Amino acid sequence: MRSAEGDETRRRRDGVVDWRTLRFAVGFPVVLSAAFLLAVQAVARRLPSPLAFRWESQGGVAFTDLPGYLTMAVLLILLPSLPFLVASGLTNLPVIMRRIMLSVGITLSLFLCTVAAAGLAGQFDLPDARESHVDNLVLLLGSGGAVGLGLLVHYVYTPLAQWDPRDDRALQRELAALENPELAAVEAAVWARPRTSVLVMTGLLGVFPAALVSIVNPWLALVLLVLAIAAAALLVLRIRVDRDGLVLRLGGFLTVCRLWAGDIAGAEALEVRAADYGGWGPRTGERGRSFLVASGAAVVVMPVPDGGHPAVTFSAPDPEAAERLAAALRSIARPA
Repeated sequence: MRSAEGDETRRRRDGVVDWRTLRFAVGFPVVLSAAFLLAVQAVARRLPSPLAFRWESQGGVAFTDLPGYLTMAVLLILLPSLPFLVASGLTNLPVIMRRIMLSVGITLSLFLCTVAAAGLAGQFDLPDARESHVDNLVLLLGSGGAVGLGLLVHYVYTPLAQWDPRDDRALQRELAALENPELAAVEAAVWARPRTSVLVMTGLLGVFPAALVSIVNPWLALVLLVLAIAAAALLVLRIRVDRDGLVLRLGGFLTVCRLWAGDIAGAEALEVRAADYGGWGPRTGERGRSFLVASGAAVVVMPVPDGGHPAVTFSAPDPEAAERLAAALRSIARPA
C-alpha cells in the first residue's frame, strides 16, 4: 500500500516539475558564481584592502574585505535570479511563460555577475578603494552579452511536451465539439502577431538604448524599457469570437474592441496591406477601425447600419484562421 502511494506521489511530483530543465536552470547561476570566485582569486593581488562595494560620485563610500565582497556577489547572483529559473521548470505554466522565465533568469544572473565584476575591475591596481569607481566598459560589455544570451536561450529552448491540466480542458472541448458541431463552429480564439524578427528588433531598440542610458539615469532607462514593451504589445492581438460577439485584446489583456453579436451584420476574410489602413497597431480612418499586426490575412467585420459602429478590420494568423473567424462571425451576425 505504501509503495503504491509512493509511486502515485512520485508521478504527481514528476508531472509538475521538468527536472531536466530545473537542473540546468538552477545549476547555471551556481556554476556562474563558482566561475566568478575562481576568476577573482586569479586577480586578488591587484585589489586593495578593504574593497569598496558602494560608490558615489567622489568614489567608494562603503567597504568590506574580499571574503565579504565575494559573499555579497554570490548572493547577488543567486537570490534575484533563482525564482525565475525555478519557475521555468514548472510544467503547469504555459510554454511561452517557461521560456520567458528561463531567459529572464539567465539574463539577470549574468547581468548581476557583470555588476559585481565591474565593481572589482574599477579597483584594480589602486592603493585606496576610496578612489575607485565602477568600470563602465565592463558593465556595458557584460550587459550586452547577458541580453544577447538571454534572447538566444529564449528562442532556442523548447520545453518537453508533457500532459497537464490544460490538455485535459482541451480534450473536453474537443469532445464537446464532436457532440455539438454548431457550437464548436461559433467559438474561436486565436493569437495574431508579426514575424518574430519584428518583435526581436522592437525589443532590441528598447533594450540597447536602455542599457546605455542606465549608466547615466536608471529611471530613464526604465522608461525606455516600458515603452519598448508597450510597442511590442501593440503588435500582438488576441482575438476571441463566441456567441456573445467579438473581443479584441492588444497584448492579450487590453480590450480595445468589443462588438456584440447584435451589432454584426457580416464578416469577410481577405488579404490586406497594413499601409492601406494607416499602418500597424490600432488605427482609425476612412475604412473604420483597424487592428493590424502585419500585412496579410485579415477579417473585415461589417456592422449593422443602425448600430453606430464603424467597420472593424483585424489581422488573423493565417488565411485558414481568417476564414474560420469570418465564418464564426457570420454565424452569429444579425439577420438582414
